[in-house]
Amino acid sequence: VRATKKGHFFIEILAEEAQKENKPSNTFKAVSINRVALAISKRFQVQCDAKHVENRLRTIKN
Repeated sequence: VRATKKGHFFIEILAEEAQKENKPSNTFKAVSINRVALAISKRFQVQCDAKHVENRLRTIKN
């Protein structure tokens, strides 16, 4: 599987959010999802919203 810069960045941000204890169970808090979407949007100058992040999380889990 070819890893992308965006994919690595996505995982890094999620790891940071988990360390901040924004992942109380098997899912992330809404605030974390929104932070990831905003960070990706800014860093890669793309339109990314919470739904995109949630879909990507589902893809990674499966």
